[in-house]
Amino acid sequence: MGDKWSLLVIAMLERMPGQRSRFSTLKRSIPGISYELTGLGKAFMKPVCALVDWLQANWSTIKTARDAFDQRSSSRRKAS
Repeated sequence: MGDKWSLLVIAMLERMPGQRSRFSTLKRSIPGISYELTGLGKAFMKPVCALVDWLQANWSTIKTARDAFDQRSSSRRKAS
């Protein structure tokens, strides 16, 4: 889970059980490689889906907190 696309690719593959897919179908950038979830990847979907559900349920609170943080950070930089 080391880059920005890992969770997206895993989530998309989970929606296509038993099918392989080229990464270019998922995100048009790396031709010639196909991906499929392993058993471990399928097991990983339970906590990933729980995380996505939590994020969706709390998104407005998260966005409000981010905006408030950005405003405080901006004010501090201007004061320095």
